[in-house]
Amino acid sequence: MGFQTALAGTLYVSSASTNPASPFGSWETAATGIAQAVSAAADGDEVRVSNGVYGIRDEIRLLSNVDLVSEHGATATVVAADGGSRCLFMDNTGAVARGFTLTGGRADFGGGVVCLNGLLVDCIVVSNRAHGVGGGGVYATGGRIEQCAIRQNTVRGIGGGGLYVPWGAVVSRCRITANNAPGGYGGGAAVSGDGRLENSLVFENSAVVGGGLFWSGSYTGAGWIAHCTVTRNTGYVGAIYCEGAALARNTILFDNMDTGGQTTEVMSITS
Repeated sequence: MGFQTALAGTLYVSSASTNPASPFGSWETAATGIAQAVSAAADGDEVRVSNGVYGIRDEIRLLSNVDLVSEHGATATVVAADGGSRCLFMDNTGAVARGFTLTGGRADFGGGVVCLNGLLVDCIVVSNRAHGVGGGGVYATGGRIEQCAIRQNTVRGIGGGGLYVPWGAVVSRCRITANNAPGGYGGGAAVSGDGRLENSLVFENSAVVGGGLFWSGSYTGAGWIAHCTVTRNTGYVGAIYCEGAALARNTILFDNMDTGGQTTEVMSITS
């Protein structure tokens, strides 16, 4: 069987490629590294990545209108940082990253992913760490995080073991599990301003304050937590610790525990 040739606008990546040649326009000439192909892509292109583990030393930077897509989904396609950088940085309204496991990232904020704009979808963000501002797994100030599993990430700084959404981003249909903020707040996520968390499961996270979520609301009413299930999280106020004009609606809270062993679901502090 011959090799499949790319249609215009498609670049290929394969860790098994033996003849990489720009512009990486077929499986036969596929790039061996994701960053190579992303750098060579133009606005409107698709970068298609075959199965494999892709080790990186520097973050992949998705700064143009490019679809970065795995061939067979997140469990088959792994971006593994070496502990010296985050996995992915996104900043373009048309950028898409779909179907990757992103692991081993380390950074001051957004250990796994920073999303300033774009769409992160169908990804697994696991075992990353932030040691400063926040977001052990994901730091997002714009764009959308959809249908992702965000688990076993840690923040050593302010908060947001799984995610830190200081403003602007929408997080929807995600599973946020087993993340940790051992020195801060929001084990699962810290959300504020006009950030939104919707239709998501927040499960078995832990933090000093707000085991599941820390929410600092916007007085504009633009941000919210809605249609979520928050359960079996641990911290001072197990489920949601709220400050300001926080809005949580149609959200189920149960079996969350405070650090003293009491069932404490939510606390709201309004200055």
